[in-house]
Amino acid sequence: MSLLLRVPLRSNNPKKFLQEITAGSDNTFAIDKNGNAWGWGANSNVQLGDNTNVPKVTPNRIALYGLNKTFCKIETSGFVTLAIDKNNRLWAWGINGSGQLGDNTAINKCYPVLVKGTTKTFCKIIAGSVSLAIDKNGRLWSWGSGAEGRLGNNSTTNQFTPVSVLGAVKTFCEIDSNTSTVAIDKNGRAWGWGNNSNGAIGDGTTVCKLTPVSVAGAVKTFCKIAAGFSYTVALDKN
Repeated sequence: MSLLLRVPLRSNNPKKFLQEITAGSDNTFAIDKNGNAWGWGANSNVQLGDNTNVPKVTPNRIALYGLNKTFCKIETSGFVTLAIDKNNRLWAWGINGSGQLGDNTAINKCYPVLVKGTTKTFCKIIAGSVSLAIDKNGRLWSWGSGAEGRLGNNSTTNQFTPVSVLGAVKTFCEIDSNTSTVAIDKNGRAWGWGNNSNGAIGDGTTVCKLTPVSVAGAVKTFCKIAAGFSYTVALDKN
C-alpha cells in the first residue's frame, strides 16, 4: 500500500521531497518531487531496479538508461515493483518467474521494463505474485501467477501480459490482493476471487473462485478494502 507524504528524503540530497512512498517485505521505494524513483533495502533478487543485486542502505535512484521517465505512482510487494509514469505508461522490475512483470517473459529484470499492452491508461496498481491494474475506464487487468484463480480470468494458468478480469464490465475503483483478490466497484459492491480456503472471499463458501463473485451481504456500500493472507477487511461508507 502506498502512502502520500511530504517529508524530507534523508539521503545525500536532503532537498528532495517525497511525493509517494511504498514499502515491501524488505525494501522501500519513493518518488521525489521531480518524478524520480528511488529504492533502498534488500536487492539479492534485483528488486531495487538499479541494475545491480547489491543491497542499499540509503536511497539509490532507479536505473533509467537515458529514458526520461517521470513517475507519479509506485507500488511494491518487496520482490515486484510497478510504477506509472506521467504519460500513464506502466513499468515493472524485480522477480518475474510467473510473469508478474507483464513484459511477456519469465526473466527477472534489474531495471524498469514496459508492461505490454500499456496503451491502456492505468490509474491504480497492485504489485505481487499477481499484478493488477485498474484503467481509467474502471476495467480491471491482471497478470502473473494464476494459482487458485487469482487472476480472475477463469483459469489457473500464469499470464505474462495483462488479461482482462472476467466480468470486468463492472467499473472498479478499489483493489487489493494477497492469496485472494478483492475489489470494490463504483456502486460500492465488494467482489472476490482466488484462494478461499478460509472464507477470505466472503461468499459464504470455502471454495476457490476463478472469476469475481459478489461478497455475501454486500448490500453494504464499501469504500476501502484490504486482502490479508487468509482474510479480508473492508470499510463501508458509514
